[in-house]
Amino acid sequence: RPYTLLSRDAIVSCVKGLHDVRQCAIPKMPTMVWATNFAFCFDMREGMLLFSGFMALSAAFWLGSISYTEALWPESDGFRLSSILLLLVNAGLGTAAARFSSEKAAFALVCTFGALVVCLTIDLGLNHPSSCASPPGDAPQSNLGHLVTRLLWTSDACLLMSILGWVTLAVGYGLGLYLWYMTLCFWKLLRAASADVRRVARAIAALPIIRY
Repeated sequence: RPYTLLSRDAIVSCVKGLHDVRQCAIPKMPTMVWATNFAFCFDMREGMLLFSGFMALSAAFWLGSISYTEALWPESDGFRLSSILLLLVNAGLGTAAARFSSEKAAFALVCTFGALVVCLTIDLGLNHPSSCASPPGDAPQSNLGHLVTRLLWTSDACLLMSILGWVTLAVGYGLGLYLWYMTLCFWKLLRAASADVRRVARAIAALPIIRY
């Protein structure tokens, strides 16, 4: 059952007997400065479950594509396996934090997802998109082939593709930082909720016991 959030003044007043029990049952939500929804359209708990499932699917696809992909990214096996392992760990921690409202799992998710962003940044720095290659000179060329080569292998087209590639990477990096911020907000919400639960438990424990 969900807990009713009470303010500290209401709890102290209930303990001192200054208010009626019905007045103490009126919830007062604390002021939150953190985001309370995931990607502006999902509840935070549902969003974390979807995010965890997405990371698990990403890890499974990345791991399964190793066997039939010639150009592996990143080239280092250590960084590649570390990134896949961090994706799986993040998926497990996100699921545990959302299903069991675990503050410790949410804090661990903040740390491990930050480590994943750092790891992917290092991977991108070591294996960033290369410059445009020169067109093959020894391949047989027809009239149509010469025309396509002149249209595609130009400096303007190369510059355009490079700009689009770096813009795509920048958008993906910004999205990763936003998802890390969502994990931080989820941990803050769980921390505030657990603090209220502990405050209510201490107030109930301080009430006098009437024995019949």
